[in-house]
Amino acid sequence: MTWLRDRTFGAESVPTLSGLRARKHATGSAVAVVIAGTPADATARAIRACVQSDLIDDAGLVDEIVISDPDGGGRGFALRQSLAAIRSDIVLFLDGGIRNFSPRIAVRMIAPLLLEEQLVFIKGFAPSISPKSGGRAADHGMARPLLAASFPELDAFEQPFARETAARTALLRRLAFPPGEGVDAALLIDALEAAGAGALGQSDLGGSIHRTTPVSHYDGDIAMTVLRRAGERGRIRPFADATVYPLLVRDRASEQPDLPPIESGHAVRRSRRPRPARVAN
Repeated sequence: MTWLRDRTFGAESVPTLSGLRARKHATGSAVAVVIAGTPADATARAIRACVQSDLIDDAGLVDEIVISDPDGGGRGFALRQSLAAIRSDIVLFLDGGIRNFSPRIAVRMIAPLLLEEQLVFIKGFAPSISPKSGGRAADHGMARPLLAASFPELDAFEQPFARETAARTALLRRLAFPPGEGVDAALLIDALEAAGAGALGQSDLGGSIHRTTPVSHYDGDIAMTVLRRAGERGRIRPFADATVYPLLVRDRASEQPDLPPIESGHAVRRSRRPRPARVAN
């Protein structure tokens, strides 16, 4: 699709760190990074340390960093809780299981929102490798064909269910969050409805991502979320939860109803000067 090709960002689209920092200050933006992972997990803590050192202390590109613990009610629940706590007007959701995390991933996700005011939602894409997938790039069995059939305008995304999402906080606070592993699919579908295709984009993260658990491990949970969204919007005939959905899920939080939007309508206040970085566990 031409619309997404024009909103796909690669290395050539990203200016220097100093250029991004200048753009951030010129627009009065503040940026938060939310890492979905257990604070005690060594991989999540290593990601936090890298963001703190390279993107907060050295580059001044990030203002807040939070590790959200999905053990308290599911991954979507944890992301929503963190979203309610941050003050920044741009937020980057990162998978806490990225074993080879590089600041490049965060920079390439944040850059489009700093450079293009009309964009509100960015998905990342890169080959995803995991020990649980035998070292192969992970794929999706049911979820991807369901998305293509139900929401064909989103099928051009390279990895629509990737856990790397950057968005404007004002948008995310108006969206419902499924508490489980289907949250990434739900946010993409709901962002399309809330903002339109022209406000969505994707960013090439450059190189493979090695995850402790592949996204495809939760293919059933993601497929269930797509089915629910498609049924709610009249794209397909809704299925009965009691007969279909329990057959798909691995994460029991995925069977719970959506968490309501944090707020409706009013814009998030933009920071007018750099603030000290805030770190939360």
